[in-house]
Amino acid sequence: MNLQLLHQTFNRLIAKGDFSTSIQQLLQILDASPILKEHLLKHNFNDELSRMIIGSEKLPDLSNFSYIHIHYAILSILLEIEIQVSIAEKIQSEVLKVLASVGPQLNPHKKQLDSAQVKTHDFLVRELKFSELTAHQLIKKGKLVHYKKGTHFFSLPEEKYKMGIVLKGIVKAYYAVKKKKNDVTVTLFIMPEGAIVADFDQLFLNDSTDLKFECLEDCDILELDYNEVKLLQQQYHEVCSDVNKFLEAQLTESLIRIRSFVLNDGKKRVAELRDSNKDLFSRVSNKDLAYFVALTPESLSRILPDLKS
Repeated sequence: MNLQLLHQTFNRLIAKGDFSTSIQQLLQILDASPILKEHLLKHNFNDELSRMIIGSEKLPDLSNFSYIHIHYAILSILLEIEIQVSIAEKIQSEVLKVLASVGPQLNPHKKQLDSAQVKTHDFLVRELKFSELTAHQLIKKGKLVHYKKGTHFFSLPEEKYKMGIVLKGIVKAYYAVKKKKNDVTVTLFIMPEGAIVADFDQLFLNDSTDLKFECLEDCDILELDYNEVKLLQQQYHEVCSDVNKFLEAQLTESLIRIRSFVLNDGKKRVAELRDSNKDLFSRVSNKDLAYFVALTPESLSRILPDLKS
């Protein structure tokens, strides 16, 4: 659990008016981190309640303080903790160790998850910027699946409304177009960690396609039913906002790629792909990369040395 997540958790408790829990958790952190507590006792907080909390062994009497005053005191202490963690290596080591031990108690959602789900939760919050609530709800509704390299998935009729989030690995989405002599692969997307895997024609237009999904590496996927995600969006504003932003980012990336196809030649398309995701060139075969930027493998092989020089 990192400090950003700590701050999010305290803000959630404060929003619910749960000041007692917030302060008790602060006291637990200070009790387990003597170096940090010693510094905070010396710090010149400009309000009485902050000083009272730092000097207390148990929850102080809050009856004489207003909502705004309590809110300010908690955030003041959190801010000073963040400052000290950022500038003092010894305090940083100690505080992060403390957060790791009390983290599940600070985050009520993570208490209900197993170790694999906690790892997924942290990825969704850290990498995709989902709220804790969104991450928790998606994990509850979804299924963590591991696929070996070369595996095709979402190919059955009953899976047409499936969608997935790539947690580890790379997935290729492609069409196998029949030609007179042989089938030609048309690669629509190459999707690394953090990307969404879905047949959007099917989800949004109810138009069945022959889009295929293949793992180019061993992959971990959080699989979801799109209809269940829509229900979550109706139930929770945070889920609706997070999922919409996520889909907008994916759509924006697709539009940028379409614009590149219209305006740029092959060399410029390869250069843009390298600049935006250089990692793909060491993880994906030249053949798949070539089809992704609408080139033949031979053309890509001629372009790459020019870009390196």
